[in-house]
Amino acid sequence: MAKARILLVDDDPFIVEALADLLQFNDYETLTAHNGVEALHILTTHQPNLIVSDTRMPQMDGVELLKAVKADSRLAAIPFIFLSALSEKLEIAEMLRLGAVNCISKPYDPGYLLREIAKHL
Repeated sequence: MAKARILLVDDDPFIVEALADLLQFNDYETLTAHNGVEALHILTTHQPNLIVSDTRMPQMDGVELLKAVKADSRLAAIPFIFLSALSEKLEIAEMLRLGAVNCISKPYDPGYLLREIAKHL
């Protein structure tokens, strides 16, 4: 069986590296981008099984990325999890309304993140 492919999007290289290590250790294939523009470029050639994205990033933030993914019929079904420092209930509710399957606050529990990823694959 092929490994599930997860696109990680965060402007903090340390977070991207830590997430990639965690996911690869748990037998997932990872793709990485540092903002929404890079992520959209990757999505033109690679179809991940799930996207984990920060919300606040330069050039294109996570909410804009989510909207672009949901607007593209080839990508719209990909589950999208936000991993964010945001904890405001209204902001989280808006992200879920736009189509995210979850919004996990940083700092995050790696076990919980892995369970959420497995649940949505």
